[in-house]
Amino acid sequence: MNFQHLQYIIAIEACGSISKAASRLYLSQPYMSRVLHELENELGIVIFERGNDGVRATNAGAEFIVQAKKLLKDMDSLQNLYKNKEQRISRFTLSITRCSHGIDAFVRMLEEMNEEEKIQFNIRESTNSEVINDVYGKISELGLVCIADAQKATFRHLLQTKGMESRFVCRLDPMIIMRKNHPLLSRGGKISLDDLYEYGFVLDDTSDFDLGIDMLSYYHLADMSRIKKKILVNSRSALHNLLTRTDYVGVGIKSTLDQDTHLGIVSIPVEKEDLRPDLSSAFYMVRQKDAPTSPAAQLYMDRMLECYGDQ
Repeated sequence: MNFQHLQYIIAIEACGSISKAASRLYLSQPYMSRVLHELENELGIVIFERGNDGVRATNAGAEFIVQAKKLLKDMDSLQNLYKNKEQRISRFTLSITRCSHGIDAFVRMLEEMNEEEKIQFNIRESTNSEVINDVYGKISELGLVCIADAQKATFRHLLQTKGMESRFVCRLDPMIIMRKNHPLLSRGGKISLDDLYEYGFVLDDTSDFDLGIDMLSYYHLADMSRIKKKILVNSRSALHNLLTRTDYVGVGIKSTLDQDTHLGIVSIPVEKEDLRPDLSSAFYMVRQKDAPTSPAAQLYMDRMLECYGDQ
């Protein structure tokens, strides 16, 4: 339950109808009904009695609405105590899986923002499961996840049960990543997996086993017994530092725009004969179904699709 939910309940009571309240708030009737149902389950009471001519608050519901109005009034008073209308700040919270693509699209979005607009951004980087939970719990308005093909059905079912929707962005295949001045690149020609064994590997140790890419499966591209030096990391900053300052190589996904300039890293496609068919994945953006989209969220989605969307 949050303050927005309280506003929904008060609107339903004022309109005497779920559909009329939804129309007033520019929401869909199914979304409003689902919020009411979830709130009643959470509180353990029936807030409204349903009838052919609309809805009417129950005794317990009327008591709840009185308290809800008081809470909202107190919240307005608290907000007005510390800021006036000109000082109010818009907020946009984004949750992304651990990847450079989500940040790159965000930076490009910033370049198009109105410099005079006051806005606070919050970026949360985590696993696919936690990104989905952030959006479901309304901690974040929008999420970016990387889902393995083998988990696509589970992913879609999970979104359906949580009342969420996804937007496909692009396909992702395994890539070998290394610094742009790596000795292997000076040899010319294609780079095979056999060429990598004389160098150490930097491996991501933050696999999202339940939904996303099992990065350890990516490493089956190579014969792990032939790799003499391995470094396990659990952050992108550590991975990038090791790759740009050593001759170690790593396993990643689709390259970001201007990656060699911004990160000093290049991505080399894996030869088809080395590629296992079950290792592909895709980016998806996730959000609450039927929920309104803020201008910042819409701009981010546009930049993500423009920069990385499969045409």
